[in-house]
Amino acid sequence: MEGMNKKMDERKVLGMNKNICLGISWIFFPLGIVALAVSRREMTKEERQEYISIFVLEGLMYILGTVIGILTRITPILNLLYLIEIPCLIFVIIAIVKSFKNEVYHYPIAFNLAGNFVKDLDSDK
Repeated sequence: MEGMNKKMDERKVLGMNKNICLGISWIFFPLGIVALAVSRREMTKEERQEYISIFVLEGLMYILGTVIGILTRITPILNLLYLIEIPCLIFVIIAIVKSFKNEVYHYPIAFNLAGNFVKDLDSDK
């Protein structure tokens, strides 16, 4: 019975468990933006950092994909650069699984950048 009560006390974001909302945010990032906008006051600083670090990492991967796309237009030999995107895809899959399992892992650079942004949000109060 204790385990059941523990599950009932889990924090909710947009009516979902926090880990489910984080996992879906990796797949469909606008959900993370909505969660941050709607549930900002109920989230802890660390939870806001997690959502913002997702945006930072997805943005970096988008920029990397764009740069690779531009470089491969220059010469066909550079098509091998697309192999860089395979580890990125594996990284995203691992991050989704960790989010759904409610395992906390802080991605070093993105989490630090997100921490700077969250401090700015806290100073607005």
